[in-house]
Amino acid sequence: MFTERTSSPFVIKLCSAKRQTFSERVRELTADLRRVAVILDVLLQAHAAMLMLPHRLKRMVMEIARERAICRRIITGPGVGAVSAPN
Repeated sequence: MFTERTSSPFVIKLCSAKRQTFSERVRELTADLRRVAVILDVLLQAHAAMLMLPHRLKRMVMEIARERAICRRIITGPGVGAVSAPN
């Protein structure tokens, strides 16, 4: 069961939705609130960008580690990864 908007104008309760993503559920609940929907859309875009950031950073660190021969050798040791090897 989903909890719809509450009596407070600034609270939107979200329950877990198996078939919908977080952003889809927020957009669904704010569809009839134009101003709120516009503001939340910007925040949801920022949220999506932040979710992608760790993947990009990991990829960048891996590229740096692969470029350095010493890092490639250190990474082969147990418990050593791309993050600790360049240090």
